[in-house]
Amino acid sequence: DYVERLKSDYSESVVAQYVFGSRDTMIGYRYFDPGALRQQILVEPARVGNLIDGFPKPEWRDQAGGPVRVYEEPYEHDRYVIGGDVATGEGYSWCAGIVLNTTMNRVAAVFDADARPDELAVQLWLLSRKYHGAVIAPERNGIGFSVVTALMQLTGNLFHGKIGDFGTQVGSDTSGWLTDARSRPEMFAECQRHIAKGSVELRDRQLIEQCMAVTMSKRGRPEHEQGFRDDLVMALGIALMVRKLRPELAERTTYITVPTPAMASAAMREASGADQGYGFGRGTKKV
Repeated sequence: DYVERLKSDYSESVVAQYVFGSRDTMIGYRYFDPGALRQQILVEPARVGNLIDGFPKPEWRDQAGGPVRVYEEPYEHDRYVIGGDVATGEGYSWCAGIVLNTTMNRVAAVFDADARPDELAVQLWLLSRKYHGAVIAPERNGIGFSVVTALMQLTGNLFHGKIGDFGTQVGSDTSGWLTDARSRPEMFAECQRHIAKGSVELRDRQLIEQCMAVTMSKRGRPEHEQGFRDDLVMALGIALMVRKLRPELAERTTYITVPTPAMASAAMREASGADQGYGFGRGTKKV
């Protein structure tokens, strides 16, 4: 009876969101283009579990509901960057990390768990090793400094720099990513540009749902709606900003296989019809 009364007293969109818990119906102003988000294709993770230390590469352990969701294995010629958001311990905050394939501009893997900062540091380090030494850009605000400190003891492959006017990089005196009044608006704007144009593949269900729940707060800045999280959105924004600030990470190269001498000899024998190849252009054949 209570549900029926709610359905008769409130609009269809309110009932869909607050009674039936729909993540597809959001009321009010949305920061990210809802239409563009609905066009994002959800992809089931290829693997779910966690990474443990191993040599020369980290070892994988399958685990239902594990903190790491893998959407693609590392490609030899692609480049990757990892954005990390550290849990503050307030509200629904979780530790999060996004592995972004900067060559194809798509999410390759996600770390999403109610974990301690030191656990986040280890997992980001292992993910970096798995994805060809990906650059790690953990948020250094507040408790995030402990993650940066831990990563500095594990690897030197950290993002260095800070943002200037119009999203440009100035200096390199800080390790990790500093989210402040200057960098935060540009970070969300960079996400909005990619989402609106459809130039980034989000893939992860939780990431897309968090993007749908970002609205403009009374303080005049993008924030998550009450009851939702924005950890993955923050990690994505950091990864996209590092991709922007480091243009070499987004370069696409045409890869050509250079023939070895053995391959050339085999091609020569095939072209001349000879069983044995003793040189180039033997006989009447010229190659």
